[in-house]
Order: sequence, then C-alpha cells, then structure tokens
Amino acid sequence: WLQALPPSAHAYVADLAREAAEQLASMKGVRIWGPSEGRVALVSFSVAGVHSHDVAQVLDGRGIAVRAGHMCAQPLLRRLGIESAVRASFAPYNVPDEIRRLREGVRAAMWAAVWEAAGDAACGAACGLVVRGLITTEDYNTLTRPWRTVIGPIHPDDPELPNEE
Repeated sequence: WLQALPPSAHAYVADLAREAAEQLASMKGVRIWGPSEGRVALVSFSVAGVHSHDVAQVLDGRGIAVRAGHMCAQPLLRRLGIESAVRASFAPYNVPDEIRRLREGVRAAMWAAVWEAAGDAACGAACGLVVRGLITTEDYNTLTRPWRTVIGPIHPDDPELPNEE
C-alpha cells in the first residue's frame, strides 16, 4: 500500500519525521541516530540515563506507540556504543500534533528517571539510617513519603507505609 501512495504522501511523512528528529534533537540529553538529511519515516533516538524500554513505557501510557530495544540490530548498536534505542515511525495518517505529544512524552520519561533516581538515593540513605538506629521508622516514613507513594518500596528492608485509610 505504501508504493501506491502519491509522492506528496511520502513527502508529508518525511517532513513529519524530519520535524520530529529536529524537535527531539533540540532536547538536552536526547541523541538522534541516523541521517540528518534524507530522513524517511523513522526517527531512532536514545535518552541519556533512561533505558529505551522505560521511554517506551512512558510513551505507551500516553497513547504513543514506539518500538524500543535492539530492533534486530545488535551489531549496529554495539558499533554505536549503545545498548538499545527508541524508534518512532510515521505514516500518512499521523498528524503534526503527535510530534508535540512525542516530545512531551520523552520529557516525562526523563523526569520519571530523575524522580526515581532521587527516590532511590533518598530512600536508600534513609533506610540505612533506620537500620543503624539513627532515625526512627516514623522519621523514615516522613522523609521518604513523596517518593514511596509514587514508586513503592525501594529496598528489601524498606518499612511499609502505614495504611492511612
């Protein structure tokens, strides 16, 4: 069916992919893989500090379908020095607003990674203080509640949040 499309449809898809690549490339921490000129319907990218599957999961939660992982290209990814990537594909039915949504979703994935890392560090440090008897479980709950209510227990020794119902 793709071959039956008029040249204008192919140009439209290429323009969407080019715009998506430019928008994503303008984000700090996002690296675009592939040619800067002559791009067709695909945009492969990676996000510093965020696994491609995590990016894909955040995007999926926002109704944006991408492919993530090795994409049957492990030798190429090894050559590029990355473990995996995210790939957004465009077709004639896509609209420009989906590029904005893709960008917002990638930004959300970046924030989720920062939030989780901060939570890991804060909860891990606080848990160590409880284990050493330097703070109480109540103090731990107060210190770590913002993270633990979002991401759950961090460590096997993590005291459970009291049920506040």
